[in-house]
Amino acid sequence: AAARAAEIEDAGNTLELEGGKGIVPLPTGALEVWGSWPESDDSAVIVLDDLNAERSRIQGIIDALASKGCRVLAAKLPGTTQKNLEEDITVLLALFDWLGLAKPVIYGRDWGAIRAIRLKICHPKRVGRLVLEEFASKVGPQEYKQMESKDVFKVNGMGSFMWIWDGAYPTTADLKAGKNMDGFKGSPKPILLWPFHNKGKHDPQKRNKWMAKSADAFAKALKTTP
Repeated sequence: AAARAAEIEDAGNTLELEGGKGIVPLPTGALEVWGSWPESDDSAVIVLDDLNAERSRIQGIIDALASKGCRVLAAKLPGTTQKNLEEDITVLLALFDWLGLAKPVIYGRDWGAIRAIRLKICHPKRVGRLVLEEFASKVGPQEYKQMESKDVFKVNGMGSFMWIWDGAYPTTADLKAGKNMDGFKGSPKPILLWPFHNKGKHDPQKRNKWMAKSADAFAKALKTTP
């Protein structure tokens, strides 16, 4: 494994960003990237956000990780719908090869978390630890009311993460993961970040039992804890 990792790293290219932005010429097509990527051997983190998310939404994560000495990179993946998941996985693997990343940490938010999980399933030896965040339901009371009237599942954390259940709430009491999770090993143990709230208000006591139950069920499928 060490020899293979060294081979991947030696075959990598140098990434130069201007103003924190750059273009990576991949076999799959030019890929727009941004972040902080100094020439160093510091830990590498790839940040994956939701479908069609504004770049500014993830900038705080990039800045925070960069301040801790990490190399951090986000990419504008070609997928614009959930149906493009496999295409995005192909592009991510090509990006890893181009950069010479043998096993980076992946920080995935909302559908970015699903991209990270699928990448781990397809290429377990090329992905390090997963940090998975449910962010879509992290809203205040007013926005909660608006979201609840449109999608009561999403506002309680069951938006993108429903992919783990094959897109439908389980009919069995054990809330077992769906076929999409076949092959997921859960090693190293993923970190699951979950916005516990009760109608848009911070809920550290987990009084919103529905959200707490969903968090526990997703965590079980991911072989971790929320």
